[in-house]
Amino acid sequence: MLAWLTSPLRDRFGVVVRLDFYAQEELQTIVSRSAQVLQIGIDEAGTAEVARRSRGTPRIANRLLKRVRDYAQVRADGFITQAVAAQALRLLEVDDFGLDKMDRQLLLTIIDKFNGGPVGARNPRGLRSTKSARPSRTSTNLFCCRVVTSSVPRVVGLPPPGLPPSATPAACRGAAQVVVAAWVVHTAITLYILLSLRTRSSTFSRAALADKMA
Repeated sequence: MLAWLTSPLRDRFGVVVRLDFYAQEELQTIVSRSAQVLQIGIDEAGTAEVARRSRGTPRIANRLLKRVRDYAQVRADGFITQAVAAQALRLLEVDDFGLDKMDRQLLLTIIDKFNGGPVGARNPRGLRSTKSARPSRTSTNLFCCRVVTSSVPRVVGLPPPGLPPSATPAACRGAAQVVVAAWVVHTAITLYILLSLRTRSSTFSRAALADKMA
């Protein structure tokens, strides 16, 4: 939302404060208090499990807590433990990173269609059928994608773009070294050509000046 404001308008506020995501300990406190307000039986391990999969957002934590409560009332006598919370979130297809099915599909789309990114918030919006005027949900997912980009092989089980499925970390490092070496060679050749053209130009200018003086 802050990026939507122009620089002159932002400067009028004097102090620009950016809210950071909540730590897991803070989310545990929020989940515990919400459980007391909703009169939900939950132990400390259960609050930790819900908080761990909430992606640093209290809104998501409260939403998951209510869904876990529904599962516990039907299959666990209404009390939430770590095992009950894990089973409920597995049923909701929320993984250890807090990503649901559509989040993982968005990750796969960025990997397959956009070669791993970067990608703007409007490009994959058709995947979720979201309107460009309301990108809050998409922006949340894109942030979550940005956080786990370095862990994509662990999240979706795919190698980096351009490498075969059997690629190993050593092969990834080797491919990166080849790309860097090619870039260095290209830069060196470009600099050599530019210096050669500059030298020839200055030599031609001196010869033309000598002819005029003669």
